[in-house]
Amino acid sequence: MVEAINAVAPRFSFLGFAARDASDADAFVRRGLEILGDESVLVEFGAAPSTASGADASVAFTVAIGDPATRSSVAASVPAGLALVTLVHPAAAVDATADLGAGSMVPAGAVVSAQARLGRQVHLNVNAVVGERSVLGDFATLSPGSIVGRDVTLGDRVLIGAGAVIADGVVVGDEAVVGAGAVVEADVSAGATMKGRPAR
Repeated sequence: MVEAINAVAPRFSFLGFAARDASDADAFVRRGLEILGDESVLVEFGAAPSTASGADASVAFTVAIGDPATRSSVAASVPAGLALVTLVHPAAAVDATADLGAGSMVPAGAVVSAQARLGRQVHLNVNAVVGERSVLGDFATLSPGSIVGRDVTLGDRVLIGAGAVIADGVVVGDEAVVGAGAVVEADVSAGATMKGRPAR
């Protein structure tokens, strides 16, 4: 996503990845991207790094992990001195009245409608839709093609599966999981797993 953003308007110098598991390192290296180490390497950047000219450099990060609970855990281990960067792909549609929380990611084809609010480090996937006035809690994840209707509330660390639909006005509690293709027409309790059409 950083590459797509920079192609339209250069904004970021990509330093590299911090990864607990570098088993996929070859894929990154082939693209010219560096694995810096595990998340403990971020401590170095949290101490106000400076450029060669002596001026403070701005270092920001995002946690690009799909699972909400894991993303929340990793984010808690990052030093307080680092800023979260919010990434919006040039091919995403975000209404001017929407509020995107720090560290959120909005990829190509995703839609964030009028007056929607995304919490910290919310991840939308390709072609996910957030309806008007909906509120997504911190670390929520919308899988590809999922649709959140109008006036929906998703709690913290909620995972919505690919192609799932959350009907207008529904409240989904913290840490709930909605399976791929499910249609949710009634409120969902915290920690519940829902699947099917209609979801149960």
